[in-house]
Amino acid sequence: QSEEKERYYQQLGDFFALVDTESHKMVGVFAANLSDWSTYYVRSCNILPESQGKRLYQQFLVRLIEVLKPAGVQRLEIDVSPANFTHIHVLNKMQFNVTAFQTSERWGAMLRFTRFLSHNHEAVFLEKFCHGVKPQIQKGET
Repeated sequence: QSEEKERYYQQLGDFFALVDTESHKMVGVFAANLSDWSTYYVRSCNILPESQGKRLYQQFLVRLIEVLKPAGVQRLEIDVSPANFTHIHVLNKMQFNVTAFQTSERWGAMLRFTRFLSHNHEAVFLEKFCHGVKPQIQKGET
């Protein structure tokens, strides 16, 4: 099975090294892949403890969105444990929406967060599944 996993990641996985611009040392790694033609899925992100709290993750996501959006990707998805309050806070601030909840014997409970890169897709989601105030919609946007 490990040969199949290795081949899968070699052919379909995207891996990014997060490098400290001052020391030029790798301080984190980010793995992702396309889920389908319109969805990019973040598999994992790990940052060394001494480099956490420097907004590397947020900066990387902003840059990733800048690249994915013009390429026609319509959503960025990330699964997070409901107990990971820091990660949830970051994704909320970056206007990700909780779009699913799942449980498994392997990972336990997980929340699926989606950042819509298309205002139309986000508007449809918000209209169908969210009630009340929708802070994701910026003033003047529809």
